[in-house]
Formats: sequence, C-alpha cells, structure tokens
Amino acid sequence: METLGIAGYVAKNRKVGEARPASINSGWAWYAPEWNNCLVIKPGDKDGAFDAMLYTVNGRGPGWLLIQHKEMLGKKTVTSIIVWNSAEDEGEKYELNMLLEIGDLA
Repeated sequence: METLGIAGYVAKNRKVGEARPASINSGWAWYAPEWNNCLVIKPGDKDGAFDAMLYTVNGRGPGWLLIQHKEMLGKKTVTSIIVWNSAEDEGEKYELNMLLEIGDLA
C-alpha cells in the first residue's frame, strides 16, 4: 500500500481528517487533516501506525540515511512522524505532507 493509503487509513482510524470531497470522484477515500490539526504519530502507539508510516517508501529513505551516516550524524532516530494535507480548497488536489522529526537515540 502506498504512503497516501496508509496515512488515510491511520487518519480515519484516529478520527481526524475528512472523507474525500464528493466533488472529487477518484483517489483516496480518506484525507489526512490540515496542518492546524495535523496527525502526530509517535513510536509505541498501540495502533502500529508509526511502524506502518516508517515502512512506507517515504519513511524508509530517511531511516536508511540515519543508518548509513551514523558516524557523521551520531546515533539518531525518528522521534515522531507528522502528517497533514496542504490542499487549501475543497476542489484542490489532495497534497499529503510527511515530516519526520529526528532526535538523538537514547
């Protein structure tokens, strides 16, 4: 499943975001929320959302970068994943954004 689908699934299960507008007849059934109500996903969340988002194509890259450059960056980890939709109008194309917060490994 793609990043968009997983993000939509997590948002729907956490009861944030919204169903796809009726004016748009294709695409994902559920949209992530806007920035002011963004979806924050933390390690250890009981629904497994953190692992699912980290394993998406968009999540694996930064994780792999931290592993490959451990000597230069130090021991780092993803501390949270923030997901939001940046589309401003109902008819505008759905634009998912995903921010991975990086912190020191405890």
